[in-house]
Amino acid sequence: MSDIVSDTGSDVSQTSTAPTNEQLYDYNQCISALEGRSVPEDLTSAAARCAVVRGLRCSYSFAMSQSIRDLCTSSRFSEFLRARNARLIMSNVVPDGLEIPEAQPYCIWNPDFATERTYRQIAVQYPVMRYQVGRACAAAGYINLYRELDLLPDVSIAEEAREGHTEQGDQIYASIMSSPVKYAVMDDYKRLINDDSPQPAFLNGETHVRWKLGWRYTLSQDATEEFSPQEIDIEEDRYIGLETRQPDESLYDELDPQEARLLWEPLPLDIPTMKKGLLRQMAAFEGNVDRYARLINRRSRRPIARNGVELLCVVRGIYHHTMFARWWQHQLDTDAFKDRITDNWRVEIQTAINARRIMINDIGTFTEDTPCKPWLIWYPLKPELSTIADLSRRCPSMNLQIAITAIYCNYKGLYERLNMRPSIGLMEAAEKVSNPFYKSDLEKRAAELGISNPWNEGEFRPFDDVHGTLSYNLEPTGCGIWTRLRSDIMDPLSGGYYRKNFAYGGYFERYVWLSFETIRKMEVAGYNREQGQFFDCNDTRWFLTHDITTDEDGNEVINGSDGE
Repeated sequence: MSDIVSDTGSDVSQTSTAPTNEQLYDYNQCISALEGRSVPEDLTSAAARCAVVRGLRCSYSFAMSQSIRDLCTSSRFSEFLRARNARLIMSNVVPDGLEIPEAQPYCIWNPDFATERTYRQIAVQYPVMRYQVGRACAAAGYINLYRELDLLPDVSIAEEAREGHTEQGDQIYASIMSSPVKYAVMDDYKRLINDDSPQPAFLNGETHVRWKLGWRYTLSQDATEEFSPQEIDIEEDRYIGLETRQPDESLYDELDPQEARLLWEPLPLDIPTMKKGLLRQMAAFEGNVDRYARLINRRSRRPIARNGVELLCVVRGIYHHTMFARWWQHQLDTDAFKDRITDNWRVEIQTAINARRIMINDIGTFTEDTPCKPWLIWYPLKPELSTIADLSRRCPSMNLQIAITAIYCNYKGLYERLNMRPSIGLMEAAEKVSNPFYKSDLEKRAAELGISNPWNEGEFRPFDDVHGTLSYNLEPTGCGIWTRLRSDIMDPLSGGYYRKNFAYGGYFERYVWLSFETIRKMEVAGYNREQGQFFDCNDTRWFLTHDITTDEDGNEVINGSDGE
């Protein structure tokens, strides 16, 4: 079958995405377009145009309607023509006019696959679309056609094939991975094919594979806010949908046992997973510059992390590792991440860097005007006496935490010279150390100053904000283990005096010592009613109060009960 189209022009410019009090689009008309029933009267807004694009990609009858045919003869909306052509291809209709760049859809494999025969016709009739066809073959698992195309081994096609989880897709993946050199031919950011002078490349988990298109966001009924442009938008619909959806978590954030090996094995040149979030968080947690730098998508302009867990990992890595702190200082000084980190991130990271420098006795640039003065400067390292004595002269506003540091480090002379007014922070520190002098001295001076209760003196902040750093154990180890690893379970342990300064990596540090068989046994055991466990067999959390031994046949056996 054939479909006649006319020449098209350039895309129209996008409108502002800033919220406004004005109604930017007709909500009901956009819903009608999403359902493939009609075109909005006003196509000024990005939301209205994206609704048409989404409706076209999902509805063959909409694509064949006269209103759409008329729109596609106009030079104003080339995205409609591409969406229509994509729908026709996925409905096994070969469109006319695909030799024109403006008419060529980038994604022709979602929301549906065409038959292998249709894709073959596209490749034969329009050789310029061979790589789109190859990507569709990878997603659908059409190994024979893929071989016929004789494409350069492309990293995007390889990742698409791997993530498609089809038998023939796995063969396509293996074929590409066997090539000594792979290339970045397809560009999901620009929706371009560069087969004339492609750059050699490694797999890096940045392809927008088919399951990522499962994210969908709905229009606001008040119609006062536009749909923001997406950095990668291979369907050109900005992920608009009738219902809010997201892919299964196991696809994007839950490491399987094989992927979990990447937590402790050297990273291969070709990263074999899309789930880089947890790997990146652990690299930051451990202050591993090389791993962290490799796992950051340098091309992206999106925020490095969309939640606070990664920041806590970065802060922990900086506190523990000088070279990680130095690397981050360079990123801040050169504005390497520009607007990819928030002002809050910059403050937290710079504060952690300053703390690390103090703890390694490097305060050459510190003055009272130095921004981002840290509170915690006695953990994990204790600075030299001369360092914090000099810091006290340079930055008198830090004398409270310097006095606390003097207590923890047992620098009695400095503590006495500072002669700080008794307060809750000092009392907390004095109570934690073995030398009784400090608590006795604070109580004595409180009485001399007429302070009835020094625990009520000084600025009182929540213990998990500042004074939580005065706990007995700033990084408790715990005994728990999760059988399925996700980035969100690096949240700090909470409660009591635990300071939410650092992420918690204990679940993963214990997990990597268990065999796959033991993990599966834990999941099968699941809920332990007698011990009061409340985790089911789909995502089991265990407390390691049991023994794992090996029987005479070499099999791992879990002995004892699993209670908290």
